[in-house]
Amino acid sequence: MSTKLKIGIILCSIFFVQCRGIVNPNEWVVSTGTCWNTMTVSKAGDMIPRLFTNCDRMVILPATEMAMEFECETKFANRVAGKVSITGQWKIVDPELFIQSAKSITSSATSEDHKIDVNALEAIENGVVDKILIDIIREYTPTQEAGIDEKVLETELNDLTKLKVSKRGVEFSNMSANINFDGQTEEALGVISALKFYKSNGEEEFGKEVIKAKAGAPHITVQPQVTIQTKE
Repeated sequence: MSTKLKIGIILCSIFFVQCRGIVNPNEWVVSTGTCWNTMTVSKAGDMIPRLFTNCDRMVILPATEMAMEFECETKFANRVAGKVSITGQWKIVDPELFIQSAKSITSSATSEDHKIDVNALEAIENGVVDKILIDIIREYTPTQEAGIDEKVLETELNDLTKLKVSKRGVEFSNMSANINFDGQTEEALGVISALKFYKSNGEEEFGKEVIKAKAGAPHITVQPQVTIQTKE
């Protein structure tokens, strides 16, 4: 082989490698040569795979934390209806497991360089990621009284997600919860809270009188669910 030919082959090889690009540290590059029956995850610094056959596929997913925000209706103990609003962050930590959970990724729109479309990722977040949390919330809240402290709910959700989503390829962090009820339920919860305060200070009967006067009610009844009776 002539020297010129050797140099030519070396230069072509260098050009071929350089054109392939390197996997970015803040991205997951997932490829397949079997139409997604099996997958390979390329690590940061690896060469981005090339696609040759009809079954070769590739998708690039973000490996950074992404913001999430949603609200879901749920039930608390005694079938008290409420809404839980969640804000926080989520992240893909195992792209193979995530794709298995969100199979629509394999047919989602991508850019020319195979990065998943932003709108497609948002749809996956709404249909898969948010649903993971909604299912956990709706399983947990029926075991809790409507007056549960929001900080307690946040802590419990963080702990439950670590247990329940390990096989879904995602993790959640910095979750903040806000609980809302209709006006009647909020009023009842206010009565319960006030009575607890008066009782803790040894003034339960006085507290009942104060609450009756404020509500304009002939009497109040405190049960698992509080009913406030007011004058017509």
